Amino acid sequence: MNYLGLLYPMLILNFAIAVGIVRYRRRQIAHLKRLRARQLEEFEGYKREVAGELHDHFGQVKMQFAKLLRSRGEAVDSDLANTIIDLEGEFSNINEVLYPAGVESGDVAMLLQRLAATSPAIIRFDGPAQLVTTPSRALHIFRIVQETVSNAIRHSRPERLDLQLIADPQGILRIVCHYDTHATHDATSPAHAPTTPRPAHRGRGQSILQSRLTILDARHRLTTQNGWRTETFVIPTAA
Repeated sequence: MNYLGLLYPMLILNFAIAVGIVRYRRRQIAHLKRLRARQLEEFEGYKREVAGELHDHFGQVKMQFAKLLRSRGEAVDSDLANTIIDLEGEFSNINEVLYPAGVESGDVAMLLQRLAATSPAIIRFDGPAQLVTTPSRALHIFRIVQETVSNAIRHSRPERLDLQLIADPQGILRIVCHYDTHATHDATSPAHAPTTPRPAHRGRGQSILQSRLTILDARHRLTTQNGWRTETFVIPTAA
């Protein structure tokens, strides 16, 4: 009996099945990425609507407040005027967090500069004046960095956070977030309140961040050395 004659067709059949499984898995992954991207687009749409509602509502509150003061014939003193200005700034920051202005331009550098401006005493941005990609990719990149910076400030309480944006000619974008973690380990530090360590489980924000990394085909690396933590993101600027 010619066993070699039987073995050859079986090898061909198994190879064809394996190729079919790999192709099916790739199609499945691509479908899941598209589905997750659409879900995140809807999520961003809700954020945009909320930001618009907050902006309109605060504008109405300011107008009503000014009308009330005028009706009473009271002059607005400097402290009250400064309070109104501070409140306006806080609402602007909330809007920036919910849906940053300028996303439609696709300028990653501008978005990161605006993010650094929300905490100028801590965040120092270094990068090109302009780096343009598609609006959808720019928004994903911004959200990834925003989540990373927010977590760093919330959990590590750094005195300084360096945010660096690097683009190479091959179309690869590197974003480096470098910050100190000394306060996390120094319970006697007078400059910082006791901190809460990061939870062991992955929260909703981290889950969404991972989805964005997958959509962008990006990589994330975390290193810690001598009280400093470095988070590096390697992201293609084009799909």
